[in-house]
Amino acid sequence: MAGYQNRILRVDLTERTFSEESLSKELIHSFVGGRGFGVKLLYDELQPGIDPLGEESQLIFVSGPLAGTNDLPPVIVPLLKLELSPVDLPPSTSK
Repeated sequence: MAGYQNRILRVDLTERTFSEESLSKELIHSFVGGRGFGVKLLYDELQPGIDPLGEESQLIFVSGPLAGTNDLPPVIVPLLKLELSPVDLPPSTSK
């Protein structure tokens, strides 16, 4: 399965570095769709009680599993932004 292009690009704005990681097949099959995948990343990587506006917080940008593939005719694929919100729970999303 080539969904999500089988990779994550991590960008550290504080250190001005980036790295690329491979996705596990278990993660791809368990959390289909950009929103589910992004919320899973937030859940796994953020500690309870962190400051949503602090340096340890994250912004996650995700698209659906067919973005960038040739499996379907060209379509507009939404890009979602997920973050831990200081106002509302669960994590907020926007398109």
